[in-house]
Amino acid sequence: MCIRDSSRLLQNLAAVVDQIQKIKPPSVKGAYMKSVYLSTTMGPSVRMDISALQDLAKAPAVKA
Repeated sequence: MCIRDSSRLLQNLAAVVDQIQKIKPPSVKGAYMKSVYLSTTMGPSVRMDISALQDLAKAPAVKA
């Protein structure tokens, strides 16, 4: 994977996490996301660190 592709993957992942946080109902208390896994179509899944994902979503967007 080249650097440009990994940058795009991070941008897409940040956008997904940001959107999930935006649609969280106000009545939900506590952690909304308990676990996140990422996988390719036919590959094994990889558990993602939720706090790192939330930090990624809060970080300013970096243009590739």
